[in-house]
Amino acid sequence: MSTTNAEANPMKPRAVRRVVTGHDSAGRAVVVADGPSEDVLLIDTARVAIADMWTLTSVPTSIDAWEKRDLGTPMAIGPVVGGLNFRVLQFDPLPADAVIDAKAAFSEMGSADAHVGDARHPAMHRTDTVDFGIVISGSITLLLDEEDVTLTAGDIVIQRGTNHAWENRGDEPCLMAVMVVDAKAAA
Repeated sequence: MSTTNAEANPMKPRAVRRVVTGHDSAGRAVVVADGPSEDVLLIDTARVAIADMWTLTSVPTSIDAWEKRDLGTPMAIGPVVGGLNFRVLQFDPLPADAVIDAKAAFSEMGSADAHVGDARHPAMHRTDTVDFGIVISGSITLLLDEEDVTLTAGDIVIQRGTNHAWENRGDEPCLMAVMVVDAKAAA
């Protein structure tokens, strides 16, 4: 998509409420945070918004762990070794004349090595992760090397380190929650 189209029709990411519980000084269960994540990456040219809801740098973890990414560093596509990310992604429909610079988008995320350049879709990528996704609203098409699968609200996908891309072929934004878990590459 050209910069002109992106500026004329900017993305409007939906703010997703995140409620975090914890304990007070007496050990009682309390709400320690209530509101949207501050850690949001907007890739307007690809019509994608990614909100990091929770990050763990290792599993198992402490119940009291609250690990936040330094907002001055790029949001990586995958978690650190041994960790996981819980994210909410919004995929807006792409205009018919859209041109995606996926290489730049993956570089912006510090994940240029995940991008598969000579694939059938410009956003094809592969990571050493197992991703657990559920479509919250709208629909999204999962593109694999030789097939497409359309998912709708309530559908679940378990993506196990395969080459893939996402494309919203519908007419409304798709909201998807995804847990991205570090994994060992297949032999």
